[in-house]
Amino acid sequence: MPPVSHLSRAIDAACTDDGTNQKDMAGALDWPTSKLTEIKLGTQQPRLNDLFRLSDHVNVPLEGLLDDETRLDLRDNQEIRWRLAGRSAEVGDREQRLAADGVLRGWSPKEITERIRTLYLGRQLAPPVLDEERIHTKAQAAVRYGRVEIVLSKGAEELADRELGRELAAALGSVACGRPVRVYVVRNLCHPSFRLDPLAPLLVALLAHRLVKSCLHRKASFRIGLAGGIHCESFVRMTGMGSSPFPESAQRREVRFVPLTLEPFSDHRLPLAGDVVGDMAVRARDLLEPGAVEAFTIQPFGYLVRGQFVPDHSHAIVLTRTQYPKLHVAIFGCGDRKHDGWLSEILESVHLGAAGERAETDVCLNLLSKAGEPIPLPDGREFVGVGLRHIERLVEREDRMALLLTSGPDKGLPLSIVARAGYADTLVCDQAAARAALEVLA
Repeated sequence: MPPVSHLSRAIDAACTDDGTNQKDMAGALDWPTSKLTEIKLGTQQPRLNDLFRLSDHVNVPLEGLLDDETRLDLRDNQEIRWRLAGRSAEVGDREQRLAADGVLRGWSPKEITERIRTLYLGRQLAPPVLDEERIHTKAQAAVRYGRVEIVLSKGAEELADRELGRELAAALGSVACGRPVRVYVVRNLCHPSFRLDPLAPLLVALLAHRLVKSCLHRKASFRIGLAGGIHCESFVRMTGMGSSPFPESAQRREVRFVPLTLEPFSDHRLPLAGDVVGDMAVRARDLLEPGAVEAFTIQPFGYLVRGQFVPDHSHAIVLTRTQYPKLHVAIFGCGDRKHDGWLSEILESVHLGAAGERAETDVCLNLLSKAGEPIPLPDGREFVGVGLRHIERLVEREDRMALLLTSGPDKGLPLSIVARAGYADTLVCDQAAARAALEVLA
């Protein structure tokens, strides 16, 4: 039975809001007054249909009437809980829920594919091309748009594999040249036959929110730098989905978001830093005071002068780069030579000659060799963005954070290189990346 306190508060609040009493509310619901009273006191157990009607009337979502510990609609796997949300019967929405729910339950790609196929055939629709990539896309969309909601405790402790985190922290600490790296490892719930865990970047982001919030909780104003890539995009997309990286406080807080990279890519299907920062600023204005949020751009722009466009190629870049020494948190991933990493995109987009052959990963487009040594670009060129020295300054200070987010078995070597070279003081990865890193370090 839902706890009395949740129902009582919702009913009392609704009566207070519109100036009615329980008798009026019961009439509006077409219930006997005694039924509403007994439901409120907990002496009568409401049916599910009763809860839906009450939810609509008091303008509180169904889950708001149910306690987290006794909630009727929660599902779980390895202590991580989630629920299906929304009422739409559209086949596309249901496909997204099937994909995400199947991944979280640990179903194989084959089983998820067959269930989606059955869904379409049941509607007399031709099934789409069903493969692992489509499951990735649909599962992530379900979580990002709230059709599947992950329900976490305040500290999100259930996400972490602490033993594996301690093991990786010890291994990295023995080789790191900077201060010891704080390591947090997120569980993989997906079936082992998935090449990449579709939801790992989102779970990594949810845990990262807690770490950033903890780092910034005493600061009245702060600057957060964001690079491009799937993990930074996930960090932003999960903001507002029942999670936030911003400290809770009655005092006004001022926040500035700064792009760490200007990617030389022509394929804008990839999440670029400028887009990531813009999206974060919009979400922050919704969660904080609108006037307290500022976002910088690294994209060159221009002005309209007497009807003619006059480009300005320097102002935006210079202004943004003045923010790098003032950063409190920098959030970034690490590239690899596989198809899902930034590094392959860099090497394909920019002709680097011998420098490109030595590159094994990057930090905000700054290339690193297998030994963790910076690789300068030929002919004195440089990428427009944050430099490694700015990242090192964050690592050197206890009250700042250089936060590396990554996941997947291809990231074992890259994350090991970045940590060993001292360009991250905090790491959040999934079990697959952590185990791959331990193999590299062994």
